[in-house]
Amino acid sequence: MLPDQRVKIEVVTADALAFDTELLVLKHAQVSLGVDAAAKQRLRLDQGMKLGAGNHLIVNGQPAVGAQKVVFLGVPPLQEFGYPEIRLFARRAMALAGQEFPYVQEIALTLHGAGYGLDEIACFDAELGGLVDAVRLKTVPTSLERVVILEADVGRADRLRQYLDGTFANQHGSTTLTVSARDGAGANGLRTEPAVSADRQHAFVAMPFAEEFEDRFHYGIQPSVHACGLLCERIDQEVFTGDVVSRVKQKIRSASLVVADLTGANPNVYLEVGFAWAAEVPTVLLRHRGSDLKFDVQGERCLEYTTIQDLESRLTKELRELRR
Repeated sequence: MLPDQRVKIEVVTADALAFDTELLVLKHAQVSLGVDAAAKQRLRLDQGMKLGAGNHLIVNGQPAVGAQKVVFLGVPPLQEFGYPEIRLFARRAMALAGQEFPYVQEIALTLHGAGYGLDEIACFDAELGGLVDAVRLKTVPTSLERVVILEADVGRADRLRQYLDGTFANQHGSTTLTVSARDGAGANGLRTEPAVSADRQHAFVAMPFAEEFEDRFHYGIQPSVHACGLLCERIDQEVFTGDVVSRVKQKIRSASLVVADLTGANPNVYLEVGFAWAAEVPTVLLRHRGSDLKFDVQGERCLEYTTIQDLESRLTKELRELRR
């Protein structure tokens, strides 16, 4: 009987293009975006290259990037690249590595989906699910020991590690997940297979994208939305590439509800609230105590909050009442 293969999965705070690793797997979503576009530029590849979903391109990485080899794996266009597709991407990435690099010991990937509006934790959960699938199906390289999720954003990397630590009950405060090929669980106590339902409903969050709002979103709004069983999605217009207005409209129309923070009277937020009203999507308005409301919404119910903890408490109560 072959020995049981155990693969460690962990989050590392690092620049994906500078990280020293054997193999870096990136997506190609039929356009060049973010890290994928930067990698193509450094590797002198065609930004408009044709690489259909399921197809791949393997290139030498060093010295242009830290990885010895870089794989671009074709995926559907972004508007079709949801949580199930993220899970499939991770599973295919591992299977491709098993076929092309059977003796590799470490593979690096980045988190997909969070930069263009999907729920950050659900994206991570879906990617973990694909990695676990591949280990259980024994399609990973036979020598694989470690899979690294690279994240340059310090705050996001910390949140992902907290998710690993809290959700999968890792021992001794470890922020890694060890998966066994034999039973699908590892020394760190994986309780269940990560999964995201394809039809899970979401809330759309309209808010300014400024540094002072980040903690309000991640530790005030997002936990409240998750507590009500919804995914929490938003679109950062500074990160998103493409027709952002169409994407915002699509996300609002398909949302179960919209949460809008009107603090600072951001015109984009007011525009998104107006579209939500026109689309007849239930909308919860928020503002930090002391901030002014424009005349458009002065007659509407608006939750006031003081601290982030106060925001989470009030919003959770409001959403639970709304979802009854």
